[in-house]
Amino acid sequence: MAVVVERFEESARAADLAPEAAIERLKRNTDDVAARQGTDAEANRERYAALDRRYRALVGTTPLFRPFEIALDPDWSIAGRAAEDYRPAIPATGDGIILALVGFLVGWGCGGGAHGTVAMAKRRRERRALRHEAKADIIE
Repeated sequence: MAVVVERFEESARAADLAPEAAIERLKRNTDDVAARQGTDAEANRERYAALDRRYRALVGTTPLFRPFEIALDPDWSIAGRAAEDYRPAIPATGDGIILALVGFLVGWGCGGGAHGTVAMAKRRRERRALRHEAKADIIE
């Protein structure tokens, strides 16, 4: 958008006109296409000014407070387009939910199996230690 606005302003300066005067000249033109170009140029300049103001406010704020800056002065057209393009990072389809559940159960089974194996080995070592102590008591 900055390029479009700058190009229009350069064209106005080349014709020795202020951008506002060039817009008014275009809007008063009897040709409908030229009049519409004036209206479009005015809308582009206003939109660019608003975007630039929001951007400078955002950059001037510390990163921690940037979400609050956006919430205080939202740009609803950008927010609406971003919401339309949003896709969740987690697959929320039926297949994705089933695969996530299967993965959870497999992971739980592997974790439980590993825990059981370690617990059995520990109990076996304890029983051997008790038997070894019992033999030592008998021998003495």
